Amino acid sequence: MKRYDVVVAGGGASGLSAAISAASRGCRVLVMEMQAQIGGQGSPAWIGDSLWKRVPASVLARVREVRLRSPGASAEVRGELGVIIDRRIFDRGLAARAAEAGAEIWLSAPVRDLLVRDGRVAGVRSGVGNWSEEIAAEVVIDATGSSGEWSGVFMRKVAGREWSREELAFCGEYLVANFDAGGVELVFNPYLTPGGHAWVYPCGRGMAAVGVQGIRINPELALDEFIGKDQVEGLRKSMPVAAFRSRFPLGGPPERTYAAGIVVAGGAAGQIYQLSPKGLSQAVRAGEIAGEVAAGAISEGNVSEESMAGYEERWRREIHNDIQIGSELRKSLGTFQGRKMDALLSRAGESQSVRRALVNIFLCRDLRRSVRAILNDPRASGVLGGESLERLLS
Repeated sequence: MKRYDVVVAGGGASGLSAAISAASRGCRVLVMEMQAQIGGQGSPAWIGDSLWKRVPASVLARVREVRLRSPGASAEVRGELGVIIDRRIFDRGLAARAAEAGAEIWLSAPVRDLLVRDGRVAGVRSGVGNWSEEIAAEVVIDATGSSGEWSGVFMRKVAGREWSREELAFCGEYLVANFDAGGVELVFNPYLTPGGHAWVYPCGRGMAAVGVQGIRINPELALDEFIGKDQVEGLRKSMPVAAFRSRFPLGGPPERTYAAGIVVAGGAAGQIYQLSPKGLSQAVRAGEIAGEVAAGAISEGNVSEESMAGYEERWRREIHNDIQIGSELRKSLGTFQGRKMDALLSRAGESQSVRRALVNIFLCRDLRRSVRAILNDPRASGVLGGESLERLLS
Protein backbone atom coordinates (compact mmCIF):
# COMPACT_ATOMS: atom_id res chain seq x y z
CA MET A 1 0.00 0.00 0.00
CA LYS A 2 1.34 3.43 -0.95
CA ARG A 3 1.65 5.91 1.89
CA TYR A 4 1.53 9.71 1.92
CA ASP A 5 1.48 12.33 4.60
CA VAL A 6 -1.52 14.06 3.02
CA VAL A 7 -4.01 12.82 0.44
CA VAL A 8 -6.12 15.57 -1.12
CA ALA A 9 -9.35 14.32 -2.68
CA GLY A 10 -10.18 16.73 -5.50
CA GLY A 11 -8.02 18.77 -7.85
CA GLY A 12 -9.99 22.03 -7.93
CA ALA A 13 -8.93 25.39 -6.54
CA SER A 14 -9.47 24.42 -2.90
CA GLY A 15 -7.74 21.04 -3.14
CA LEU A 16 -4.78 22.38 -5.10
CA SER A 17 -4.38 25.25 -2.63
CA ALA A 18 -4.32 22.69 0.18
CA ALA A 19 -1.71 20.68 -1.71
CA ILE A 20 0.51 23.74 -2.24
CA SER A 21 0.22 24.65 1.42
CA ALA A 22 1.03 21.17 2.76
CA ALA A 23 3.76 20.30 0.22
CA SER A 24 5.56 23.61 0.76
CA ARG A 25 5.76 22.67 4.45
CA GLY A 26 7.56 19.45 3.70
CA CYS A 27 4.68 16.98 3.50
CA ARG A 28 4.52 14.18 0.97
CA VAL A 29 1.26 15.03 -0.79
CA LEU A 30 -0.96 13.22 -3.29
CA VAL A 31 -3.79 14.99 -5.13
CA MET A 32 -6.43 12.62 -6.51
CA GLU A 33 -8.62 14.17 -9.22
CA MET A 34 -11.72 12.37 -10.47
CA GLN A 35 -11.62 13.83 -13.98
CA ALA A 36 -9.10 13.11 -16.70
CA GLN A 37 -7.75 16.66 -16.56
CA ILE A 38 -7.31 19.49 -14.10
CA GLY A 39 -9.83 22.26 -14.73
CA GLY A 40 -11.90 20.11 -17.04
CA GLN A 41 -15.29 21.50 -15.92
CA GLY A 42 -14.07 24.94 -14.95
CA SER A 43 -16.09 27.70 -16.62
CA PRO A 44 -15.07 31.40 -16.70
CA ALA A 45 -15.49 33.24 -13.42
CA TRP A 46 -15.85 36.92 -12.49
CA ILE A 47 -13.71 37.80 -9.47
CA GLY A 48 -13.04 41.09 -7.76
CA ASP A 49 -10.02 40.43 -5.56
CA SER A 50 -6.33 39.92 -6.32
CA LEU A 51 -6.61 36.14 -6.50
CA TRP A 52 -5.94 36.23 -10.25
CA LYS A 53 -2.37 37.39 -9.53
CA ARG A 54 -1.52 33.83 -8.50
CA VAL A 55 -2.03 32.81 -12.14
CA PRO A 56 -1.91 36.02 -14.24
CA ALA A 57 -2.23 34.07 -17.49
CA SER A 58 -5.78 33.11 -16.47
CA VAL A 59 -7.17 36.63 -17.02
CA LEU A 60 -9.47 36.74 -20.04
CA ALA A 61 -10.86 40.27 -19.72
CA ARG A 62 -10.99 43.23 -17.38
CA VAL A 63 -14.45 44.36 -16.34
CA ARG A 64 -15.17 48.09 -16.60
CA GLU A 65 -18.94 48.02 -16.96
CA VAL A 66 -21.67 46.11 -15.11
CA ARG A 67 -25.38 46.25 -15.89
CA LEU A 68 -27.92 45.01 -13.36
CA ARG A 69 -31.48 44.38 -14.53
CA SER A 70 -34.73 43.22 -12.92
CA PRO A 71 -38.24 43.06 -14.44
CA GLY A 72 -38.97 46.70 -13.58
CA ALA A 73 -35.66 48.51 -13.12
CA SER A 74 -32.00 48.64 -14.12
CA ALA A 75 -28.73 50.23 -13.09
CA GLU A 76 -25.29 50.56 -14.62
CA VAL A 77 -21.88 50.85 -12.96
CA ARG A 78 -18.57 51.82 -14.55
CA GLY A 79 -15.04 51.61 -13.19
CA GLU A 80 -12.44 48.96 -12.35
CA LEU A 81 -14.80 46.12 -11.50
CA GLY A 82 -12.69 43.00 -11.38
CA VAL A 83 -11.63 40.51 -14.03
CA ILE A 84 -12.95 37.46 -15.85
CA ILE A 85 -10.65 34.46 -15.46
CA ASP A 86 -10.43 31.14 -17.25
CA ARG A 87 -10.85 28.56 -14.51
CA ARG A 88 -9.09 25.88 -16.52
CA ILE A 89 -5.95 27.99 -16.79
CA PHE A 90 -6.26 29.16 -13.19
CA ASP A 91 -6.61 25.64 -11.78
CA ARG A 92 -3.80 24.30 -13.97
CA GLY A 93 -1.59 27.13 -12.78
CA LEU A 94 -2.29 26.06 -9.21
CA ALA A 95 -1.54 22.46 -10.21
CA ALA A 96 1.82 23.56 -11.58
CA ARG A 97 2.61 25.29 -8.30
CA ALA A 98 1.58 22.19 -6.35
CA ALA A 99 3.85 20.03 -8.50
CA GLU A 100 6.74 22.47 -8.06
CA ALA A 101 6.22 22.21 -4.30
CA GLY A 102 6.57 18.42 -4.56
CA ALA A 103 2.97 17.18 -4.72
CA GLU A 104 1.98 14.22 -6.89
CA ILE A 105 -1.19 14.48 -8.98
CA TRP A 106 -3.22 11.49 -10.15
CA LEU A 107 -5.91 11.96 -12.79
CA SER A 108 -8.97 9.75 -13.32
CA ALA A 109 -8.63 8.74 -9.68
CA PRO A 110 -11.90 9.34 -7.81
CA VAL A 111 -11.90 8.86 -4.05
CA ARG A 112 -14.77 6.45 -3.49
CA ASP A 113 -14.34 5.66 0.20
CA LEU A 114 -12.31 6.36 3.30
CA LEU A 115 -10.07 3.93 5.17
CA VAL A 116 -10.74 3.99 8.90
CA ARG A 117 -8.42 2.37 11.43
CA ASP A 118 -8.36 2.68 15.22
CA GLY A 119 -11.15 5.24 15.17
CA ARG A 120 -9.59 7.68 12.72
CA VAL A 121 -9.46 8.22 8.96
CA ALA A 122 -6.23 6.61 7.77
CA GLY A 123 -6.44 6.83 3.97
CA VAL A 124 -8.68 6.50 0.93
CA ARG A 125 -9.93 3.94 -1.52
CA SER A 126 -9.97 4.81 -5.21
CA GLY A 127 -11.08 2.89 -8.24
CA VAL A 128 -12.18 3.10 -11.87
CA GLY A 129 -13.41 0.09 -13.85
CA ASN A 130 -11.24 -2.89 -12.96
CA TRP A 131 -8.62 -0.77 -11.18
CA SER A 132 -8.83 -0.28 -7.42
CA GLU A 133 -6.24 0.90 -4.93
CA GLU A 134 -5.99 1.82 -1.28
CA ILE A 135 -3.68 4.66 -0.26
CA ALA A 136 -2.67 5.30 3.34
CA ALA A 137 -2.44 8.87 4.67
CA GLU A 138 -1.83 10.63 7.93
CA VAL A 139 -4.42 13.26 6.94
CA VAL A 140 -7.09 13.28 4.22
CA ILE A 141 -8.39 16.62 2.91
CA ASP A 142 -11.78 16.32 1.24
CA ALA A 143 -11.98 18.97 -1.48
CA THR A 144 -14.31 17.04 -3.79
CA GLY A 145 -16.77 19.88 -4.28
CA SER A 146 -20.53 19.49 -4.39
CA SER A 147 -21.29 18.76 -8.05
CA GLY A 148 -19.63 15.47 -9.00
CA GLU A 149 -20.74 11.86 -8.70
CA TRP A 150 -18.23 11.26 -5.90
CA SER A 151 -18.40 14.69 -4.28
CA GLY A 152 -18.82 15.09 -0.55
CA VAL A 153 -16.99 12.04 0.78
CA PHE A 154 -16.74 13.68 4.23
CA MET A 155 -20.48 14.40 4.30
CA ARG A 156 -21.36 10.83 3.27
CA LYS A 157 -18.81 8.89 5.28
CA VAL A 158 -18.13 11.06 8.34
CA ALA A 159 -21.13 13.35 8.83
CA GLY A 160 -23.44 10.54 7.76
CA ARG A 161 -25.66 12.56 5.45
CA GLU A 162 -25.84 14.09 1.97
CA TRP A 163 -27.14 17.43 0.75
CA SER A 164 -30.86 17.10 0.07
CA ARG A 165 -32.31 18.52 -3.15
CA GLU A 166 -34.04 21.23 -1.10
CA GLU A 167 -30.59 22.37 0.11
CA LEU A 168 -29.18 22.76 -3.41
CA ALA A 169 -29.13 25.51 -6.02
CA PHE A 170 -28.57 24.45 -9.63
CA CYS A 171 -26.45 26.19 -12.25
CA GLY A 172 -26.33 25.86 -16.02
CA GLU A 173 -23.90 27.69 -18.27
CA TYR A 174 -22.80 27.97 -21.89
CA LEU A 175 -19.57 29.30 -23.29
CA VAL A 176 -20.78 31.05 -26.44
CA ALA A 177 -19.01 32.34 -29.55
CA ASN A 178 -19.96 35.29 -31.76
CA PHE A 179 -20.75 37.53 -28.79
CA ASP A 180 -20.64 41.20 -29.76
CA ALA A 181 -21.22 43.26 -26.60
CA GLY A 182 -19.13 44.37 -23.63
CA GLY A 183 -19.66 44.50 -19.90
CA VAL A 184 -20.94 42.05 -17.31
CA GLU A 185 -24.73 41.72 -17.13
CA LEU A 186 -26.66 40.41 -14.11
CA VAL A 187 -30.36 39.68 -14.66
CA PHE A 188 -32.82 39.02 -11.83
CA ASN A 189 -35.98 37.23 -12.98
CA PRO A 190 -37.91 35.44 -10.21
CA TYR A 191 -39.83 33.30 -12.70
CA LEU A 192 -36.76 32.12 -14.60
CA THR A 193 -34.21 31.94 -11.77
CA PRO A 194 -36.04 31.84 -8.41
CA GLY A 195 -33.65 32.51 -5.56
CA GLY A 196 -30.83 33.24 -8.01
CA HIS A 197 -29.98 35.20 -11.15
CA ALA A 198 -28.66 34.97 -14.68
CA TRP A 199 -25.39 36.41 -15.95
CA VAL A 200 -23.31 37.24 -18.99
CA TYR A 201 -19.54 37.46 -18.54
CA PRO A 202 -17.67 38.74 -21.63
CA CYS A 203 -14.47 36.75 -22.09
CA GLY A 204 -12.87 38.61 -24.99
CA ARG A 205 -12.30 37.54 -28.61
CA GLY A 206 -16.03 37.26 -29.23
CA MET A 207 -16.62 34.76 -26.42
CA ALA A 208 -18.85 35.00 -23.34
CA ALA A 209 -20.02 32.86 -20.44
CA VAL A 210 -23.83 32.87 -20.15
CA GLY A 211 -25.38 31.20 -17.14
CA VAL A 212 -28.27 30.82 -14.72
CA GLN A 213 -28.58 29.67 -11.13
CA GLY A 214 -31.68 29.10 -9.07
CA ILE A 215 -33.61 26.89 -6.69
CA ARG A 216 -35.73 24.01 -7.98
CA ILE A 217 -34.98 24.75 -11.62
CA ASN A 218 -33.98 22.68 -14.61
CA PRO A 219 -30.81 24.63 -15.41
CA GLU A 220 -30.64 23.64 -19.09
CA LEU A 221 -34.24 24.69 -19.78
CA ALA A 222 -33.86 27.90 -17.77
CA LEU A 223 -30.65 28.76 -19.63
CA ASP A 224 -32.16 28.19 -23.06
CA GLU A 225 -35.18 30.28 -22.11
CA PHE A 226 -32.94 33.08 -20.82
CA ILE A 227 -30.99 33.21 -24.07
CA GLY A 228 -34.05 32.77 -26.29
CA LYS A 229 -36.47 35.17 -24.62
CA ASP A 230 -34.55 37.74 -22.62
CA GLN A 231 -33.01 39.54 -25.61
CA VAL A 232 -29.67 40.15 -23.92
CA GLU A 233 -27.52 42.51 -25.90
CA GLY A 234 -24.85 40.68 -27.88
CA LEU A 235 -26.40 37.20 -27.67
CA ARG A 236 -28.75 37.28 -30.68
CA LYS A 237 -26.28 35.63 -33.06
CA SER A 238 -24.17 33.76 -30.50
CA MET A 239 -23.68 30.00 -30.55
CA PRO A 240 -22.77 27.67 -27.65
CA VAL A 241 -19.42 25.89 -27.93
CA ALA A 242 -19.30 24.34 -24.45
CA ALA A 243 -21.82 23.55 -21.70
CA PHE A 244 -21.39 23.28 -17.95
CA ARG A 245 -23.68 22.17 -15.16
CA SER A 246 -23.10 22.39 -11.41
CA ARG A 247 -24.86 22.66 -8.09
CA PHE A 248 -24.01 24.06 -4.70
CA PRO A 249 -25.44 23.65 -1.19
CA LEU A 250 -27.50 26.40 0.40
CA GLY A 251 -27.53 24.96 3.91
CA GLY A 252 -24.13 26.39 4.79
CA PRO A 253 -21.24 24.45 6.28
CA PRO A 254 -21.97 21.40 8.47
CA GLU A 255 -21.69 21.79 12.21
CA ARG A 256 -18.21 20.24 12.12
CA THR A 257 -15.74 20.13 9.26
CA TYR A 258 -13.14 17.87 10.84
CA ALA A 259 -12.62 14.50 12.48
CA ALA A 260 -9.55 12.49 13.45
CA GLY A 261 -7.35 12.33 10.36
CA ILE A 262 -9.60 14.35 8.04
CA VAL A 263 -10.82 17.87 7.24
CA VAL A 264 -13.18 19.10 4.50
CA ALA A 265 -12.71 22.31 2.50
CA GLY A 266 -14.35 24.36 -0.25
CA GLY A 267 -17.63 23.37 -1.87
CA ALA A 268 -17.59 19.98 -0.16
CA ALA A 269 -17.77 21.88 3.15
CA GLY A 270 -20.46 24.32 2.01
CA GLN A 271 -17.87 27.13 2.26
CA ILE A 272 -19.61 29.02 -0.54
CA TYR A 273 -20.56 32.65 -0.92
CA GLN A 274 -24.10 32.05 -2.10
CA LEU A 275 -24.61 35.20 -4.17
CA SER A 276 -21.62 34.23 -6.28
CA PRO A 277 -20.89 30.49 -5.97
CA LYS A 278 -17.99 30.85 -8.39
CA GLY A 279 -16.29 33.07 -5.85
CA LEU A 280 -12.93 31.46 -5.32
CA SER A 281 -11.54 33.34 -2.36
CA GLN A 282 -13.31 31.29 0.33
CA ALA A 283 -12.47 27.96 -1.33
CA VAL A 284 -8.83 28.88 -1.85
CA ARG A 285 -8.36 30.22 1.68
CA ALA A 286 -10.08 27.20 3.24
CA GLY A 287 -7.78 24.93 1.26
CA GLU A 288 -4.71 26.83 2.38
CA ILE A 289 -5.77 26.61 6.02
CA ALA A 290 -6.48 22.89 5.63
CA GLY A 291 -2.99 22.27 4.24
CA GLU A 292 -1.35 24.33 6.97
CA VAL A 293 -3.23 22.57 9.78
CA ALA A 294 -2.55 19.14 8.27
CA ALA A 295 1.17 19.87 7.98
CA GLY A 296 1.31 21.18 11.55
CA ALA A 297 -0.50 18.15 12.96
CA ILE A 298 1.76 15.73 11.08
CA SER A 299 4.92 17.51 12.24
CA GLU A 300 3.69 17.15 15.83
CA GLY A 301 2.80 13.50 15.33
CA ASN A 302 -0.79 14.11 16.37
CA VAL A 303 -3.66 13.89 13.86
CA SER A 304 -6.35 13.34 16.49
CA GLU A 305 -9.74 14.99 16.40
CA GLU A 306 -8.50 17.55 18.90
CA SER A 307 -5.58 18.44 16.66
CA MET A 308 -7.78 18.76 13.56
CA ALA A 309 -10.12 21.10 15.45
CA GLY A 310 -7.65 23.92 14.80
CA TYR A 311 -8.79 23.92 11.18
CA GLU A 312 -12.38 24.61 12.21
CA GLU A 313 -11.42 27.45 14.50
CA ARG A 314 -9.27 29.16 11.86
CA TRP A 315 -11.56 29.01 8.85
CA ARG A 316 -14.56 30.13 10.88
CA ARG A 317 -12.58 33.08 12.19
CA GLU A 318 -11.28 34.10 8.76
CA ILE A 319 -14.05 33.42 6.22
CA HIS A 320 -17.23 32.27 7.96
CA ASN A 321 -18.63 35.77 8.43
CA ASP A 322 -18.57 36.43 4.67
CA ILE A 323 -20.31 33.10 4.05
CA GLN A 324 -23.00 33.97 6.60
CA ILE A 325 -23.55 37.44 5.11
CA GLY A 326 -23.91 35.91 1.64
CA SER A 327 -26.47 33.45 2.97
CA GLU A 328 -28.50 36.18 4.68
CA LEU A 329 -28.44 38.37 1.57
CA ARG A 330 -29.64 35.50 -0.63
CA LYS A 331 -32.47 34.68 1.78
CA SER A 332 -33.52 38.31 2.02
CA LEU A 333 -33.49 38.95 -1.72
CA GLY A 334 -35.01 35.56 -2.48
CA THR A 335 -38.32 36.48 -0.80
CA PHE A 336 -40.45 38.60 -3.17
CA GLN A 337 -37.36 38.68 -5.34
CA GLY A 338 -38.75 40.61 -8.29
CA ARG A 339 -40.31 43.33 -6.16
CA LYS A 340 -37.22 43.72 -3.97
CA MET A 341 -34.77 43.85 -6.88
CA ASP A 342 -36.97 46.41 -8.64
CA ALA A 343 -36.86 48.62 -5.54
CA LEU A 344 -33.14 48.09 -4.96
CA LEU A 345 -32.16 48.79 -8.58
CA SER A 346 -34.44 51.81 -8.73
CA ARG A 347 -32.55 53.23 -5.77
CA ALA A 348 -29.22 52.17 -7.29
CA GLY A 349 -30.10 54.17 -10.41
CA GLU A 350 -30.21 57.29 -8.21
CA SER A 351 -27.28 56.59 -5.88
CA GLN A 352 -23.72 55.90 -7.00
CA SER A 353 -22.77 54.52 -3.58
CA VAL A 354 -25.62 51.99 -3.69
CA ARG A 355 -24.71 50.99 -7.26
CA ARG A 356 -21.10 50.32 -6.35
CA ALA A 357 -22.05 48.56 -3.12
CA LEU A 358 -24.35 46.21 -5.06
CA VAL A 359 -21.60 45.23 -7.48
CA ASN A 360 -19.16 44.70 -4.61
CA ILE A 361 -21.72 42.50 -2.83
CA PHE A 362 -21.99 40.21 -5.85
CA LEU A 363 -18.21 40.10 -6.07
CA CYS A 364 -17.82 39.55 -2.30
CA ARG A 365 -15.41 42.49 -2.41
CA ASP A 366 -15.07 44.86 0.54
CA LEU A 367 -18.17 43.05 1.74
CA ARG A 368 -18.81 44.46 5.20
CA ARG A 369 -18.36 48.07 4.08
CA SER A 370 -20.57 47.50 1.03
CA VAL A 371 -23.40 45.94 3.04
CA ARG A 372 -23.09 48.77 5.54
CA ALA A 373 -23.39 51.33 2.71
CA ILE A 374 -26.74 49.83 1.69
CA LEU A 375 -28.00 49.53 5.25
CA ASN A 376 -27.12 53.20 5.82
CA ASP A 377 -29.25 54.23 2.86
CA PRO A 378 -32.83 54.64 4.20
CA ARG A 379 -34.54 53.47 1.00
CA ALA A 380 -32.19 50.61 0.20
CA SER A 381 -32.00 49.25 3.75
CA GLY A 382 -35.74 48.68 3.86
CA VAL A 383 -35.41 46.27 0.93
CA LEU A 384 -32.81 44.07 2.62
CA GLY A 385 -34.25 44.05 6.12
CA GLY A 386 -31.41 44.79 8.46
CA GLU A 387 -31.64 42.85 11.72
CA SER A 388 -29.81 39.66 10.75
CA LEU A 389 -27.24 41.56 8.70
CA GLU A 390 -26.69 44.07 11.52
CA ARG A 391 -25.88 41.18 13.86
CA LEU A 392 -23.33 39.79 11.41
CA LEU A 393 -21.72 43.20 10.92
CA SER A 394 -21.47 43.97 14.64
